[in-house]
Amino acid sequence: MSLIRRISPAVLAFLFVSRLCAQDAWVIAAEEFSLTEPNPLYAPYSKAIPSLLLGRISTVSSRMVLPDELQARKLKELSDAKLALVKSRSDLLLSRDKILFSAEDDSEKEKKRRKAADDIAAKQAEIDAKSKEIDVFLSDPSPQTSMRKIGLWKDGNQYWTRKEGASLASELKAAGVSALLTGTVEDIAGYACVSASFQTGLPGLPAEPVVAAGAWEDLDQLVTLLALRLTPTLSNRPSVVLRIKADPAEARVFLDGSLLDIADGEVRTHEGEHVLRVEAPGYRSAEKKAAFFDASEFDVAISLEPLQTVQVAFNPGSLDSTVYIHDKTLKTDSSSVLDLVPGEAVGNIETGNVRTWFVLDIPSTEQEDAFEAQVRLNKTNTEKRMEKARKTFYWSLGALYLSLPPTLMLQGKSLNMYRAYNEGRLEQTADIAESINAWTQAAAVSRGVSIGLGINLAVQLVRYILAAEQAVPRRASFSAEKE
Repeated sequence: MSLIRRISPAVLAFLFVSRLCAQDAWVIAAEEFSLTEPNPLYAPYSKAIPSLLLGRISTVSSRMVLPDELQARKLKELSDAKLALVKSRSDLLLSRDKILFSAEDDSEKEKKRRKAADDIAAKQAEIDAKSKEIDVFLSDPSPQTSMRKIGLWKDGNQYWTRKEGASLASELKAAGVSALLTGTVEDIAGYACVSASFQTGLPGLPAEPVVAAGAWEDLDQLVTLLALRLTPTLSNRPSVVLRIKADPAEARVFLDGSLLDIADGEVRTHEGEHVLRVEAPGYRSAEKKAAFFDASEFDVAISLEPLQTVQVAFNPGSLDSTVYIHDKTLKTDSSSVLDLVPGEAVGNIETGNVRTWFVLDIPSTEQEDAFEAQVRLNKTNTEKRMEKARKTFYWSLGALYLSLPPTLMLQGKSLNMYRAYNEGRLEQTADIAESINAWTQAAAVSRGVSIGLGINLAVQLVRYILAAEQAVPRRASFSAEKE
């Protein structure tokens, strides 16, 4: 069980209800990253990096939407609505002017002109009302900070494609998307340099790109660096510093699913709720949701509970064997035993170039006696035995196939001659009879050869199956011994 405590001013607690009201989702889409130089070798990275990056940053559950963003979005919505009204009024003016050039009589023209004037006046009233609404909003926008759940457009399974000449902000709003993850991929002297940012297309909310560089083959580390640097921008919350001390020291600490490097003792993340998971060999894993609010620094102490272990000795019957199980190694010529965690485990024993896999069901007990595990070892190398059995099986199959055509031809030839002789279509002479007997004997011999090859094929198949069974882990047996 892990113990997590905070020594900073505020008390570490678990918040199950957010202090800010959750409203609409803040949806993210991603487009393919652009290559600064067209190179087919790096083209797959333009798709792989944004896809992996979406998966990493999706661990951020919510975003704090500040008043300036809410104001920019509302102002964009009002401006677009006013622009649509202005365009509609322009169309009405054009329609009114076209009436003058129509071939209708004057009374009909006057009737249409009066109707057009009424429509234009009504549209102008809508424009004035929208302008007044914008003025009121600008004088006192009073938007409140809101917490919005982060979601992925199309569940992150589809890349966003921009329309040429279209407004990005309008495109995103029409699709219900809040921001677009975009970036560039560049090769610099054999290293990958990736820039990524969130774009909204809204004035006053410029993109804040982050850059990370690394080896092309170490894509996971590169994406992790980008995700860590994008997280504060995405969450839009104040950053906090976590000073983490883990017991045991070799424990691996995960924050929201990402492995942390706690060598320097400090980790920077955003304010809010986070999931901490800690793992270490020989200890029980622990996971907790912790809330980090009202302070800029937190001390987190993590102590894992050691697992109960059972002493197990191995007796494979060979002094030059080596046992591998979990992350432990044991030479069987030594008198030492292994301390293993109760439960089912898979290991292997190597004797020379022969490997035997086994399943060990370690009992849970408090007795001080050690258990002796006994495993029946393979006598031959599994790979070599399977390869030899496979080749023999294929050669046997080929030999059977080669024997079938002559067997069928001899059988058909002998039967045809025998029937023709009995039906009188062949001369009834001793030479003909001897010839028929010779063909019949040849067919019988060939048939016997094919049957023998078929039986051999079945035997070789069984041998191959038995050889393959060597790769199946064997269940080890136990006997208690006094230390």
